Amino acid sequence: MKQIQIIGNLGRDAKIFSSNGSEFISFSVAVNDDYTNANGERIERTDWFNVTTTRLSLLQYLTKGTKVFVQGPIRSKPFTKEDGSTVVDINVSATWVQLLGTPGTAEAAPAQQSRVNPDPEGINQDLMAEMAAQNESDDLPF
Repeated sequence: MKQIQIIGNLGRDAKIFSSNGSEFISFSVAVNDDYTNANGERIERTDWFNVTTTRLSLLQYLTKGTKVFVQGPIRSKPFTKEDGSTVVDINVSATWVQLLGTPGTAEAAPAQQSRVNPDPEGINQDLMAEMAAQNESDDLPF
């Protein structure tokens, strides 16, 4: 499986859509990259990623300019534009989305304020509590 991790800014507000009876959120992320070429010139470029996720509770937070960390499987699909040039459409099915900042802020928000709960419905909360209690009561051999 191909996985990717990106950090970038939303290029547009997230939108909700339906496909095959399921609802998803769709948004684009711009990842800026710069380097110095052989002539010593600084080159800046931006790569765009289309992202979808089933985490519907994130919709209100995913607005244009928001800085995010995204992780998930990646798929690419080349296509030919009307002018004859070939472009590769890159899509990420996000299994993890973490908010790193809000639009217009230069620095990342503190992790405890910006981290998105990967289990917003609390499905795994009982399991996590059970595991924590079990770890506290286990006698470790070291």
